[in-house]
Amino acid sequence: MSAIDAIYISVDNPHDLRSWSGTTCFMGRALAAAGFNLSYIGPLRTPSPLWYRIKGRLLRLRGWDYLLFAEPRVLKSYARQAAQALRSARGQVLLSCGKPPLTYLETRLPILFFDDGSVPGIMKLYPGHTHYHPRIKADAYEMERRILEKCLYACYMSEWAAEEALATYGRQFEPKIRVVPIGANLEVTPTAAEVEKAIQSRPGNRCNLLFVGVDWNRKGGSIALAVTQELHRRGVDVRLEVVGCVPPAPVPGFVKVYGFVPKQSVEGAKLIESLYRECHFLLLPSQAEAYGIAFVEANAHGVPALGCRVGGVPTIVRDGENGWLFPLDAPAEAYASRIQTCLQAPESYGSLCRSSYAAFQTRLNWKQFGATVHALVSQALRA
Repeated sequence: MSAIDAIYISVDNPHDLRSWSGTTCFMGRALAAAGFNLSYIGPLRTPSPLWYRIKGRLLRLRGWDYLLFAEPRVLKSYARQAAQALRSARGQVLLSCGKPPLTYLETRLPILFFDDGSVPGIMKLYPGHTHYHPRIKADAYEMERRILEKCLYACYMSEWAAEEALATYGRQFEPKIRVVPIGANLEVTPTAAEVEKAIQSRPGNRCNLLFVGVDWNRKGGSIALAVTQELHRRGVDVRLEVVGCVPPAPVPGFVKVYGFVPKQSVEGAKLIESLYRECHFLLLPSQAEAYGIAFVEANAHGVPALGCRVGGVPTIVRDGENGWLFPLDAPAEAYASRIQTCLQAPESYGSLCRSSYAAFQTRLNWKQFGATVHALVSQALRA
């Protein structure tokens, strides 16, 4: 694999594990490991951040949602900063984590961007993004269209994001749109032997469920709680571990709440690893989800995932391979019955765990992401 000089740009600090839940940093690492000699640009400074916070608050008070990345002044500032940094950077291609730096950037370098959602998809799906002023919505759509026109490849992380872009901007962009899933944002992932040991050690007389998310409502926390309560009502010895947030109301004794756990700390990483290792299922019935790193992280531990058929989740979770997906309005009883059926057949459950780990090894990992991007760029540079 020949090395390629490339420039990696992001609004956030590309070396900070807190940026985009670690995705910005892990993406850079994956590209470097795949054979890109990276020069980094970022973080970029947002002009007048206080003014835009005030503007956003005022718009929300009037009933509108607000999007900083639809502000032309902000995007033009990012472009100026990027252009200045490009003068001293060395690269044959520009790789962008996200789209905002690219809208007004003028460069002769071929551009690839990586994003979990297209603008129309996010605006249809995500709470806080569905009621924009028409001018802001038009600006945001125009931003993404401009980027699609100038990029070499638009790498979305899911079929949902790619299809939303094509449906909105036109099939003429189909030759440059690619679906490139990303991996788990974990410093260390278990080996096959460690995963097998974990599968064998999960108790057959108890059900451990894990919920991971910082937004209780959007991630479907109330549904996860209802599923756990239904299992308990059926006489199942069940436990739900909640990581990332605190439920808005008191929970039963068979629910343990950890709150936010920083993966960057040694203690936090050990806790999260142990919770994944010991749980039978990740239960994350998100009502809006562009991708869902937690599903990939669960699979990396040989843990099947249960979620909703929404957004980009179906790119990750395939029924019967590495978990099961349910309609958004599925009752708690549907989840509970699926869980009981799986756990009452230990051999089938073990097979599901192993195929979940296989999904991580073959298609949901950073190595595969890097290899795919390297192949795209290599082919383009040879053309």
